[in-house]
Amino acid sequence: MEKEKIRILVEGGISLGLAIVLGLFSIFTMPQGGSVSLAALPIVVFAMRNGWKPGVFVGLVYGILQMIIGPIYSVHPISIVFDYLLAGAILGLVINQSSDLKIFIRTSIVFILRYFSYVLSGIVVFSSYAGDQNPIIYSLLYNTYALVEGGIIIAFILILKKFSPIFKK
Repeated sequence: MEKEKIRILVEGGISLGLAIVLGLFSIFTMPQGGSVSLAALPIVVFAMRNGWKPGVFVGLVYGILQMIIGPIYSVHPISIVFDYLLAGAILGLVINQSSDLKIFIRTSIVFILRYFSYVLSGIVVFSSYAGDQNPIIYSLLYNTYALVEGGIIIAFILILKKFSPIFKK
């Protein structure tokens, strides 16, 4: 039992380190914050290997580290909660499923929830960037980068599941 806890702790730390490093290499970055990278991949893999409770915790720590290390675009409490804490914790909700279809559905739901976390923050905090546009429409469109990132991560997860023993403990 103690060895299992230590393994999870070490694996969580390694996953966090990999996520931070992968976050430094963005495919593209949005002007008012947000980017598409593979940073979420180690957190999702960790959650799939260890369950949702350790996954949510490691995702939450990842959100805190993102806030501390990366550029922060807003210190508004809503932004801190929805752009960092909740968005990170949501990643931990991915769990390993038996079939690729179930993995696809569950992971898609998680990334859609993460998208709406960003959208809510955008509506409240970043509505001044909308100009003459409706802030809700602006936020829905601006944050689509999160759905693109989710699609890329899902593709990587399905490839890893098929060709790698990474999901075996």
